[in-house]
Amino acid sequence: MNIEQILRNPHLLYTKSHDNKAIFDYFVAKIKRHVERDEELLANSTAILQSIFKIQVDYTKVFELFSVQKYYSAWCLLERIEIAIKGVLWHYNFIEDEYYVLFIKEYVKKLQGLYPYKVFGSSEYIKKETRCSICDSIITLRNRCPHKKGELYMGEMCTYIITKSEMIGMSIVDEPFNKYSVMGVTKDEDDPYKYQNIDFLLSVIDHPFNQWNTESYKIFEPHSKFSVPRNEPCPCGSKLKYKKCCLPKPGVEMDHTQFIMKQPTMKTRGMKPTKVQKVTN
Repeated sequence: MNIEQILRNPHLLYTKSHDNKAIFDYFVAKIKRHVERDEELLANSTAILQSIFKIQVDYTKVFELFSVQKYYSAWCLLERIEIAIKGVLWHYNFIEDEYYVLFIKEYVKKLQGLYPYKVFGSSEYIKKETRCSICDSIITLRNRCPHKKGELYMGEMCTYIITKSEMIGMSIVDEPFNKYSVMGVTKDEDDPYKYQNIDFLLSVIDHPFNQWNTESYKIFEPHSKFSVPRNEPCPCGSKLKYKKCCLPKPGVEMDHTQFIMKQPTMKTRGMKPTKVQKVTN
């Protein structure tokens, strides 16, 4: 199987049927040859394919991290995939999504939506020095090098690197610029969150490129399921007292997520072909 066939069949990456390092080495060597021959267009097009392959590999790695319960590491990797896809889409127009980049873009958002993270820290910095990744020139409002941020030059994307900065504050936000700054967790070993939606997804998919959707809504769980005193916080998570929140209702109002598979998988055979289960959050 050649490189083009591998890029067009990324689900095979999950089966470990390819030597990923050898493929990366192939791209590195090919870009180097084009640079030595001063073939900038070919170097740039090869670099884009290399970026696409890395996106595919990282997307499958997210599911490997899920399988060993490294959910926060997977969350951080999802953010890096988001950033990489923006760079690829800047240079490549997909018509039929032959390399599954638009698919991955869609499903990164869906996977992020399965996480319980709601609050994030947002650092505030003053940039004191910024340099060009191509020529190392200092970038200011009045003085800029000839390289444009986001463009490719001999197979390398130009980025602006902040080399000196000063932190001036920290804010608590629900829509962060940097998604890795989750409140309450900094590494997999000290993670207090529960990930039942992700665990259930792994139980019904065969590989990361299965197609699925979710529906979220509220249902009432029986009061008998909860042993909560009247004056304690309501188990629904509203932070109100139980007696003033769900106790007068038919049950405790809880979030539910229903997974809908677009096609049956080997793991869902025998289940209904679409709505496979509701997961209580």
